[in-house]
Amino acid sequence: MDNGTDEADTVADAGNASNADNADNVDADGDTARERAAPFEALSVATFDLVALALLLLLSVHLSGALGDALAGLGTVTGLLLFGYLWGLVVAGVRWVLADGGLARRPGVLQLLSRGALGGAGVGSGFVVGIILVGGAVVAVDDPSIVTSIALLGGIGAVVSAIIGAIVGALFAVVNVALLRASEWVIPPVEGG
Repeated sequence: MDNGTDEADTVADAGNASNADNADNVDADGDTARERAAPFEALSVATFDLVALALLLLLSVHLSGALGDALAGLGTVTGLLLFGYLWGLVVAGVRWVLADGGLARRPGVLQLLSRGALGGAGVGSGFVVGIILVGGAVVAVDDPSIVTSIALLGGIGAVVSAIIGAIVGALFAVVNVALLRASEWVIPPVEGG
């Protein structure tokens, strides 16, 4: 009989520990970890978004005949570093966009669109400003008088890339929701699971 009581106490303690863990996972808005987007969802969506955008851009540049010239001066290592930097920014942006419930538990399409636009603006401006800061620092070592020009170029580049990023972010929010709905049509979601 004693073993049954000890076992029940152990199960109750484990349940209380689990509830305490869930209580610790509540963010400032009162959302639990289940209500926020899973990191794998954000990683998957971000990777899809970036690869789709990169393929569209590369295909359009290839069809125009300028791909060889564009890639000739870039180099493999520089290209990989730029892609990795952009991928990191996109992952961070998509995690922020999906932080209030992910695609399946989205609070509303309008909110997802606005968050997608803001996330895209952050990614776009972060990418361009990062490139200008690194490239500008390299150039400014040889010619310190160019710092003002680099700052002006960075400011203009940040604004332009934020606008382009907002448009791209909103478009990919629509694409992601459309793909989710199509996948739910093909394979209906399991209720309660």
